[in-house]
Amino acid sequence: MKRSTSEVAASGRDTDLDDYRALALIWVLLVHCLYFTGIVAARWNVPKSFLLVEMPIIFFVAGAVNGRGRARGLGSFYSSRLSRIMIPFWVFAAVCLALQAWKFPHWDKPFDVRWIVPNEPPESPLAPVSWHLWFVPVYLSVMALFPLLRSAYERLSTWRWAPVVLLSAVLITFDHYGFRREYPRQVVFYSLWVYLGLFHARWKARPWPWRAVLAVALGAYGTLWGMIASGRYQSDFQWNKFPPNAAFLMLSVGHVALLSLAAPWIGACVRHPLARRLTAPYKSYGYTIYLFHAVVLAGLSTVFERWPATQEWSKAHDVAAIALLFPALTLLSPVVAWPFAFAERFRLGTPPRAVAPGRLDAPHAFPALARLRRVVGMRRDRKDAPR
Repeated sequence: MKRSTSEVAASGRDTDLDDYRALALIWVLLVHCLYFTGIVAARWNVPKSFLLVEMPIIFFVAGAVNGRGRARGLGSFYSSRLSRIMIPFWVFAAVCLALQAWKFPHWDKPFDVRWIVPNEPPESPLAPVSWHLWFVPVYLSVMALFPLLRSAYERLSTWRWAPVVLLSAVLITFDHYGFRREYPRQVVFYSLWVYLGLFHARWKARPWPWRAVLAVALGAYGTLWGMIASGRYQSDFQWNKFPPNAAFLMLSVGHVALLSLAAPWIGACVRHPLARRLTAPYKSYGYTIYLFHAVVLAGLSTVFERWPATQEWSKAHDVAAIALLFPALTLLSPVVAWPFAFAERFRLGTPPRAVAPGRLDAPHAFPALARLRRVVGMRRDRKDAPR
């Protein structure tokens, strides 16, 4: 059964987006089981790479969620995004550094400042606990660009597809000239998906005909086949994802189009009571789970590597090993992350209110400053009160 518009408006949230984000995070766990453990045999390299659709969905949902409602002041928006991302990251960094000091007391390399300023994944002997942290600087950079993307979406009106064309052209230009720096390419690629997320409310109110969506998917896959056949792009999409290129864009467009066709059935499955119970933590503190699942995965992987018998069995039965590892990771990650979920709920100051775009001088543009002003005002009132 489809949720009504009034139901979504009354709750203040589009719960479909919460479902999509939770499922995408669980899909991240599956992908990392396939790539981080070394269990899966090389013969699966190409087939498993076709599952790499989780990050475009996560950034699409980020654009859709942040695009709902009135635009906030720049100060309010940036302070909320910084606290939302960096405070859980610093808590995770503290836990990782404590584990590193306990397990590797003779680690002689100097302190890696990237645990504080994550411009790229920090170096750590606790592999793979830091491999997934490439997401943090990319997400922060894309959110820094979000007010510009939203302004373009709102101002361009009939030319709203122009930024999509422009960002796609930049990505193709990078491919043509062999520019392979990961960070700028990731920012361009995922800014494109965040911008597409701004269309979600419009597409939900006036859905495309299923034939048009299917035509987009088939066109993307056909273009992808031609790109691979040309020899310029690889069939293993792990190499097309890092750094993201035009081939990975076509794969993502095709997958997302097909998933949008399946959305009613996916939603019906997620609304099952058992599925609601499973996905509830991923909706409540999903970012913390994303950070800490790598620690859980590293611990579970040692079960298969500790004894020769289990190591040999997992290598010989890689699919069965993943079938055991993935559910265990899905269930244990929220449990391990739960004690640290407070960091995700922590906010600097009071909940921000909407302000006119660019009004950085508004008292509530910086929530912490607003609280300070209220405290000062209360003390001043007490001082001036008649005795």
